[in-house]
Amino acid sequence: MTAKGLVLAVAALIVAIYGRGLAFPLTRDDIAHFGDRQRWERPLWRLSAHFGEEFWARGSRSGLYRPLTATTIQATEWFAGLEPFALKLGNAALLAATALAAAALARRLGASSGAATILALLIAAHPLLSETVLEVVSRSETQAALGVLLCAYCFAGPSRGLGSSVAAGAWFLFALLSKEGAFAATPALFVLAVVRPPASEPMARDLPPSQRGPFFPCLALVAALVIALAARAAVFGDLVGLDASEIARLDNPLVDQPFATRLVTGVALLGRYLSLLFWPAGLSADWSFAAITPLHGLGDVHFVVGAAALVAGSLWLAFAWRRGAAGRAELAGLLAAGSSWLLISSIARPVGTILAERLFCLPTIGLLVALVAALDRRLAAPAPRRLAAGVALVAVAALAARGFVRVGDWQSGLTLYTAASRVAPDSARVQCTLGHITREHGDLASAKPCLERALNILPDYGKAHAEMAALLGTTGATGGALVHLWLAARAPGATKQDELAFQAASRRFAADPRVRAEFKRYGQALVARRPDVELHRELGRELLKMGE
Repeated sequence: MTAKGLVLAVAALIVAIYGRGLAFPLTRDDIAHFGDRQRWERPLWRLSAHFGEEFWARGSRSGLYRPLTATTIQATEWFAGLEPFALKLGNAALLAATALAAAALARRLGASSGAATILALLIAAHPLLSETVLEVVSRSETQAALGVLLCAYCFAGPSRGLGSSVAAGAWFLFALLSKEGAFAATPALFVLAVVRPPASEPMARDLPPSQRGPFFPCLALVAALVIALAARAAVFGDLVGLDASEIARLDNPLVDQPFATRLVTGVALLGRYLSLLFWPAGLSADWSFAAITPLHGLGDVHFVVGAAALVAGSLWLAFAWRRGAAGRAELAGLLAAGSSWLLISSIARPVGTILAERLFCLPTIGLLVALVAALDRRLAAPAPRRLAAGVALVAVAALAARGFVRVGDWQSGLTLYTAASRVAPDSARVQCTLGHITREHGDLASAKPCLERALNILPDYGKAHAEMAALLGTTGATGGALVHLWLAARAPGATKQDELAFQAASRRFAADPRVRAEFKRYGQALVARRPDVELHRELGRELLKMGE
C-alpha cells in the first residue's frame, strides 16, 4: 500500500469505528475537567499559564503535569469551543497520527511495507485504545505516544547529526510535556540513539563519523529530560510531584501494601493488560476497589500469565539485543512496553490508579511494533507472508467490530457505567456512580441497590454515603439521610463541604424528635450490621453520647 493509501485506510477505519461516538456528551473525568470553563477560555497571551499549573489546576500533588495536552485542548476551544465533537475529533486525529507514525518507524527500522500497513491498522482498530478517543483528557496518552514514536523515527534514520538530534529531542520533550508516562520510553530511545543502523545501508556508509555517532542523540535526550524535570520541579517543588498520602485506597488498593504484595499484584496486572490486548472482550471504564484486590499468593491466573510474559519477554529481549542493529525494532518495542508497564504497575511506587485501559497505550504500541517486526523477519517466503497477512486482516476486522460496539457504551454516563457494572461488578465506584446517575434520572428503585452494594464493598466510601443521603432524603427518610451525611463528613477524604452539608441538615431537623429517633434507630442498625468498620464504630460512640 502506498503512503497515501495507508493514510486514507487508517482515516477510514477510525471514522468507521468512532464516527458515531464523536458527538456523544462528555462523561467521567471530562465533566470534572471542563467544569471550570474559565480555565479553558484563556486568550492567546495567557496560554503560558498551562505550563505553570498541575493538569487538574487544583494545586494538588497528583504528579500530573501535562501542559501540552492542555495546550491542544485550549487550541480546540479557540476554534470550536468546548464542544464534544470537536474535542473528540482531535483525539481521533491523534490516534490516526500515532498509527501512521508507528508504521513509518517500522519501515525505517527495516519492516516491509505490508508489515507497516498491518501495524498501523492494528493500532487504529484496537478497542483497548478507545478510551484515548472517547474521553477527551485521555488524549494525553496518544499525544505522548506520538511524540515518542516521532523521536524514535528521527533516531532510527542513518543520520545522527545535530539537526536530526535536535528534532528528536524536541519530539521527546513534546511527549514528556504531554504526559508523564513518556519518561518510561527513555530506555528504548537511548537504545535507538546508541545502536547504529546496519552498515549495509548506503546512506549510513557514506555519512562522516560525526553524523553516525551517538553523542548528539544522547545529548538531545538528556536535554529534553532536564527541561521536563525542571518544569515539573517548578510546579510541584520536586521531581516526582506525587504525594502518596493523596492516593485513596479506592483508586489504588496497593497504596498501603508492602513491596511483596505490590510485586505479585503488579505482575498479575500485566497479565490482565495482556489479556485485554489479545482478547478485548471485557472493557470497563473503572477497575478501582475492589474490582482488583491485592494478591498475597501466586495462584491467580493473571499472575501466571504475567509471570510467563515476563520470562518470555526477557528471553526475547536478550535475543533481540544479540542481533544488534537488525533487532532494533524488537528491542525498542519491548523496552518501551516493559518500562511503561513497570511505571504503571505500582511495584516500585504506587500510582494514582490500580488499572486503567488508557495507561496501556504506549505498552500496546510497543508490543505491536515488536510482534510485527518479529513476524515480518521470520516469515520470509511468499506463502507464509500471504497467510499471515490474511490472518492479520481478519484480526483487524474483529478488533474494529469490537471497537464499534465499545463506542456504543460511551453514549451516556448511564450506558458507560452499566457496561462497566457487567465487567467490574465489584468496583465500588462503578456501583456508586451508577446509583448517582439512576437517582438523577429519577429511578430510585434502581439507584438504592447500587448504592447499597457500593457501601457493602467499601463501607467508609464517603461519596456513596453522600449519594445514599440524597436518595433517602428524596424518599422522606430524613433520619437515615442524616446518618449518611454524618458518615460522609467523617469518611476518609472528606471535605469541608461534606461537614457543612451535615451541619446544615442537622440544624434544620435538630428540633424534630421523630427525626432524632429515626437517626438513632437507623444508625444503631447500621453499626450492628457492620461492627468491624471503624467508621461505624465511631458512629456507635456518637450514638452513645446522644443517649447520655
